[in-house]
Amino acid sequence: MSIKKVKFGEYFLLLLEIQKSIINYNCYKNDCYQRIGASNKKLTIEEYHQKRLSQNIADWSGQICENATLDDLDLNTIELLKKDIQQYKPSSWDSKYSNKLNAELLTRLGLVINNKITNACILMFGQSEKFENDKRFTGFARIQWQYYPDKDVTKYGKTREQFFIPFYPAIKEIWQKIDSKNDTLANQSLYQSEEKQYEEITIRELLLNSIAHREYANFGMRPFIEIIQTREGITFKNSGKPPFDSIYELEEKKQNITEIEHWLIS
Repeated sequence: MSIKKVKFGEYFLLLLEIQKSIINYNCYKNDCYQRIGASNKKLTIEEYHQKRLSQNIADWSGQICENATLDDLDLNTIELLKKDIQQYKPSSWDSKYSNKLNAELLTRLGLVINNKITNACILMFGQSEKFENDKRFTGFARIQWQYYPDKDVTKYGKTREQFFIPFYPAIKEIWQKIDSKNDTLANQSLYQSEEKQYEEITIRELLLNSIAHREYANFGMRPFIEIIQTREGITFKNSGKPPFDSIYELEEKKQNITEIEHWLIS
């Protein structure tokens, strides 16, 4: 606030100039708030994302990771990506693709921009030993899988495991954990048979969606992606949603991790 003294005839006027309040948007336990000065206004999730879009807030995962280079990436993880493209999306693979440099492949997926590494690229393919103590990623770049042997999660002990950067190989590891507790169900069709409760492609899709559509920039939210599995079902808890209105807009804008999702999910 500034105060100005202006002479008006025989008198002086004091003009109080109050600066416009900085408006911040925060989310806590799935509720969104617009903070104006010292007051809070609760927003719907739709209002929140409209406000964010109107301010042109950049997608954190798409921003360049300062000082990161291709040498910071795990080469074995990138080779795993190539094998998965061959397995899950063979129509996207040709004889020339295996000869592509890693930078070309990651650029095609939107993870490298003008030879610079994005935060998304580090999340998916970064070397764990280089980023495990990096304050830009620690605390929220984590996936937690929990298994409860009973529907009542307070009745018995639980199995828990956490996965860190790089996220890409963690997807397969998490599926193996889920599949190890994957009950078979009776198929009530003409011919009696049993089938698994969960299919790998479905779990991969859910995991890739959770990683791709996360609000990483809002560190006040739940700090990690949480997967809770019981014999009754499985729940994915994740803070955030796509920063645009539809998956098609995401595809058009080539939103980094989402590009991997489109390549690997048939």
